[in-house]
Amino acid sequence: MMQDPVGSIPGSAVCAFDMEQLAAVFDGRFKEQKSPESIWTPVPDELIPKPRPGGCAVQGSKFNSSNSFPDEMLNFVKTHPLMDEAVPSLGQRPWIVRTMVRYQLNKIVVDTEAGPYRNRTILFLGSSRGTILKFLIMPNQDNTVTSSNIFLEELEGFNPDRCAEDSVQARQLLSLTLDRASHTLLLAFPSCVVRVPVARCQLYSRCMK
Repeated sequence: MMQDPVGSIPGSAVCAFDMEQLAAVFDGRFKEQKSPESIWTPVPDELIPKPRPGGCAVQGSKFNSSNSFPDEMLNFVKTHPLMDEAVPSLGQRPWIVRTMVRYQLNKIVVDTEAGPYRNRTILFLGSSRGTILKFLIMPNQDNTVTSSNIFLEELEGFNPDRCAEDSVQARQLLSLTLDRASHTLLLAFPSCVVRVPVARCQLYSRCMK
């Protein structure tokens, strides 16, 4: 999830990434800048120290603890924080974009087993206003994501009756958690915790069947 920097158009965006593509980028080349004035270039494979930076210490191997990593590897990590390739987002575009609104989207929960057949993906986005935006994610046949994701509703998460006060500070959403067993969302605010159902079918009785 991205938010706007100061001075830009206010808004938020949600992007999705493939973990295999992400892993491939981190297994690829590192990027370096040989001097502050030079361009960023990929590091040749033969100059990458062994063991490869970014790997974990494995019990039973030569390096069974991170304390045993050689200084050459640790120094390389400090001086090469970037990878050469970028991780592309699924569909080459954000899943969801919200601009020119009076709130920021700052919390996210994904329910991949939504619907009566548990085969739908629902995205819940918590806002700085204390509300929850609910989206139905619509994949293509090749499992890529289009811009046809459906905005279902905006839930009022903040409950003034349960919380100490109703203010901008009190509505700041600290965490958003999905409780699958009870089919609810748990919203933590500075002075209270609120439980909200993931679906409100009773409000749409005409299509409940």
